[in-house]
Amino acid sequence: TTANELARAAPPFSAAVPTAEALRAALAAQASPSLPVVDDDPTGTQTVHGVAVRADWADLSGELRSDKSCFYLLANTRALDEAAAVARIREIGRELRRGGPRLVVSRSDSTLRGHFPAEVDALADGLGWRRPLVLVAPQFFGGGRVTADGVHYVLGAPADGDRPATPAGETEFARDRAFGYRRSRLAEWVAEKTRGSADYAHTWHLSLHAIRGGVRAVQDAFEAALLDETVRAVCVDGLEDRDMLVVASGLKAAMAAQRGALHARGGVVVRSAGSAVAALTGMPPKPFLGREALSPSSGGGLVVVGSYTQKTSAQLAELRRRCGWLDAVEVDVGEVLADAEGAVARASAAAA
Repeated sequence: TTANELARAAPPFSAAVPTAEALRAALAAQASPSLPVVDDDPTGTQTVHGVAVRADWADLSGELRSDKSCFYLLANTRALDEAAAVARIREIGRELRRGGPRLVVSRSDSTLRGHFPAEVDALADGLGWRRPLVLVAPQFFGGGRVTADGVHYVLGAPADGDRPATPAGETEFARDRAFGYRRSRLAEWVAEKTRGSADYAHTWHLSLHAIRGGVRAVQDAFEAALLDETVRAVCVDGLEDRDMLVVASGLKAAMAAQRGALHARGGVVVRSAGSAVAALTGMPPKPFLGREALSPSSGGGLVVVGSYTQKTSAQLAELRRRCGWLDAVEVDVGEVLADAEGAVARASAAAA
């Protein structure tokens, strides 16, 4: 399977679907109150800019009243065991509860790693939500993470105008030592991660056919899901930003139309990667950093490599190949932890 094959098999957008720009502008205009994003890893802000990022969660009143479209809480729970992660997320939920949000993002990995459903359930518990609707949206279009016909794919490196599309369950990410899994179809992945729990037994799939049929079709689907309390999770498709913008528009319209059902459930938790956050807030895209931003006159920069996968190593090698004009100095985190002053001295000498 390739990216082009997935695109050709997908239905076209209905003529009634606004452009991505129009959808984004409408969502940005209604991005109030500020959307809380509880992030399980420091990489979660890849698709946003100009927002607050906090590594503590004591007194969030300022963020909850902010006119910014969203704010991030760096929980870093992917680095914790499940018990510690649950305790931290429940504490964050209690702090957020003071502001009374009805929509919260649990931002996680675009390749399906992380504490699911433990974090979602702990967040709902802290917020005091009885039975929230969970939207599963792991798409990260900029990183080649897409979903079609309910199957989540990881796109490979471009070649001859196309990209290989590998089901997520067949990638190195699925063999992660802490968060491994086998299923690539999102509804089956939910069943796998919840160990067949009756609480998540009724999971819906929102297809590209529905999404590209228009915002009204998506709104109707979410209204039905909110009203039917046997439905705990909705897994969504998406191949491009416009798909996720339609999903975000339909979700917000459904929440406004079914306030009674929404309040009875407590709210909606979006378990997502980066693309859903950008869509929900109407965040305009920002171009990648160019050479001018990384030139010697800028004072240099810091690239933090926090993943041990082969893909990350390949990305770092490609960065160094493309930016041969940069003098790269490698700093080993283990050395910093063992001897911070010595590591800094060695790095400074190498960069001199």
